[in-house]
Amino acid sequence: MKCIKLFFFLFLTILPIFNITAASYYPNGVVTINSYSDWQNVANWINADGGTGYPSDTDKIILSNAKELRLNDDITTHIFGVYLEFEADGRCSILEQGKLFVLDNLLLQNSNVQLEVYGYLEIENNLQLDNGNLLIKNGGELIVNNHFTRSDIGSGQISIEHDESAFRVYGDFTDDHYRPSVTNNPTIDIQGACYTKAGGFCDLNLPVELVSFTADANHKNIYIEWSTAQEINNDFFILQRSIDKRDWFDLSRIKGAGNSNQTHYYEYIDEIKSLNNSVYYRLLQVDFDGSTTVYGPLSTRVNNIEEHLKILSRENSYQVIIQVESDEMIRYCLFSSTGKQTIFREVESNSFIIESKCLFEGINILFVQQGHKIFLKKIM
Repeated sequence: MKCIKLFFFLFLTILPIFNITAASYYPNGVVTINSYSDWQNVANWINADGGTGYPSDTDKIILSNAKELRLNDDITTHIFGVYLEFEADGRCSILEQGKLFVLDNLLLQNSNVQLEVYGYLEIENNLQLDNGNLLIKNGGELIVNNHFTRSDIGSGQISIEHDESAFRVYGDFTDDHYRPSVTNNPTIDIQGACYTKAGGFCDLNLPVELVSFTADANHKNIYIEWSTAQEINNDFFILQRSIDKRDWFDLSRIKGAGNSNQTHYYEYIDEIKSLNNSVYYRLLQVDFDGSTTVYGPLSTRVNNIEEHLKILSRENSYQVIIQVESDEMIRYCLFSSTGKQTIFREVESNSFIIESKCLFEGINILFVQQGHKIFLKKIM
């Protein structure tokens, strides 16, 4: 697989040198793709340069008036990615089973264009929306690997709806036109700076106005503190912790102030037993009606903590010893350096064996949880 990826990378690198021009295709009317056979059906495509065919790696798909693509199949299992171009009145829908990777940048600038995401759509670089509509609904997920920019020169809307939907931008998010419309509680993940002309998307119009949220470590504990300037219908907070920002564990449920315009201060001491590792925290704020708002995550690095986890190398195995007296159940898993994870296993003793054949190749991270305490250590 690595050789294939390397070959494909080299192919993309040398493509301009040999001046190989990728083909461009229009959908032949309103085309629905339910399988790769549908994708390969040349009757579903119009070659912009004449002839027949269907889009393959590095080709371009052009959406225009009465030439609409409705994708309901995971095309990424067959081709790496394509370019997308929207002419006036162009429309593209990534349906529930659809999955597509868009090469380079995606620009929506012509009149009456629309991109709907009900499945999975990932953009290699930037997404720029100068005109038209962007809709993420019914569990759809849109990933922008660099920046998202919406200018104030056109019209249209951005709508993100339903709890299972997700919008992730790994660069900056800038909306100079207005602000996205958000319904229910979809996942909004903006890794870079966030700005909207009208406010209400990045950090405004929240049921709780959070003034601060910090986590500070000393040699024994981590002190998590947050304060609010305003609370509306705030039932309670849930403080969570993670070591990878994917799997979150509840630490504590803290009663909120309900309705208040006064400043309130909250704190929690996490008696984490870790050694030279980053940990992440986030707050879930829950209204009386069950609506939830997520704050964070933030991270802190735990250094020079007394070592409570020992790993002794044996022949074809490792002995793990936890030097903390507790009757709480112990569960553990292993992480590889590439992010792979084993299933969690439960043990009843503070000393247990991990066979060498269970380890990943290279560096392993042993994750052990005992109640609210977590322990992390490398196994080479």
